[in-house]
Amino acid sequence: MDISRIKQLIDDGKIEYVKIGAPDIEGVYRGKRVDARYFLNSLEDGFGQCDVLFGWDIAEVVLPNLKFSNWEHGFADIVMKPDLSTFELVPWEENVASCVCDLWTEKDFGPNLTPLNPGNNCYSISQSSADDHLLGRIARMMRDSNIDIEGYNREHGPGMYEMNIRYADALKAGDRTMLFKTGVKEICYQMGLAATFMAKWNDQEDGSSGHSHMSLWDRGLDRNLFWDESAEEHMSTTMRYFLAGVLETMPEFMALYAPVINSYKRYVEGTWAPLNTTWGLDNRTCAVRVINVNRGAIHIENRAPGADANFYLVFAATLAGGLYGIEHKLELPERLDGNAYDAATVARALKKGHIRPLARNLSTATDRLERSELAREYLGPDFVEHFVATRRWEVKEYDKAVTNWDRRRYLELI
Repeated sequence: MDISRIKQLIDDGKIEYVKIGAPDIEGVYRGKRVDARYFLNSLEDGFGQCDVLFGWDIAEVVLPNLKFSNWEHGFADIVMKPDLSTFELVPWEENVASCVCDLWTEKDFGPNLTPLNPGNNCYSISQSSADDHLLGRIARMMRDSNIDIEGYNREHGPGMYEMNIRYADALKAGDRTMLFKTGVKEICYQMGLAATFMAKWNDQEDGSSGHSHMSLWDRGLDRNLFWDESAEEHMSTTMRYFLAGVLETMPEFMALYAPVINSYKRYVEGTWAPLNTTWGLDNRTCAVRVINVNRGAIHIENRAPGADANFYLVFAATLAGGLYGIEHKLELPERLDGNAYDAATVARALKKGHIRPLARNLSTATDRLERSELAREYLGPDFVEHFVATRRWEVKEYDKAVTNWDRRRYLELI
């Protein structure tokens, strides 16, 4: 939205406050509400924001020993500069707008949760209709926020839904994913409900994924560079390099795809979550699923990320892996034609060296990221060092926690 249109809406009294913010290290949309006229007057200089956004964990406990954001530096301000291409009215709040900012520097719920819709009912049209008072509202509100939902359906778990956000370039997709997640929470709160994007909220049910779809186009957006009419499965050489890079880097980037302790509860055999670096044609048991229905739609689906991921980092990691594959012309390993959970199938592939297992806990994933020279080259050493420190803190916090599992297992018997 251009500045003249924004000014007109403010002058007409249609915008009184603007929610400005940016993702923290976990991908949570954090910031503040500012008076609309103050927003206009501060566009050039930006808005001060304490850098503690990157210095605490998701429970807002300040982490020690971080180079960026620490007590020694006094938690100085960073500057939030609004990106007006993200400016939108918030349909579910009166006279409120939202704007994602670029950041600059000058130097326990209880165990008695009731799902919205009990039972699995995956793809059930009638059950989706029963919940459309909520899901339909979310879809319409997102559309009015310029976040198009291409479709939605019941998924394989009580109260679980899949909503498909229309494609965009990587940065816009990151913005829209963050705004979608926070918008869903706000809309649910208004209706007396709570939404979660935990990867695994119940140990008896399947987890919630964050499948990300990606293709590569020329600068004019005229040609999908993954398509080759004459190639096997129509997969271009560029696509094969890109896919090989995504698979090669997945073990090192796993902490970006699965960033918290709970993330790893999702990776269980036979629950639609990948356990190794496999790829296949339209194969949902693999880590990467290739979808090659036609020239315009050929793309990869990265099935490793959970719904809990920070999707700015998911897209950055996927692009970094793809770029690495293209620059080094990596050979794509054989595809897996079968069940990636089948022990014999996996054992044969492992013997050939085609696939590698993925980390099954945050500590191992963080170790791999910390040792990764590739991550430092493509994502920057400062980012890697900072992110590793935040993940180490997350592990430390978990190690001293006493959970419901501990009490259920030991309280009466030990």
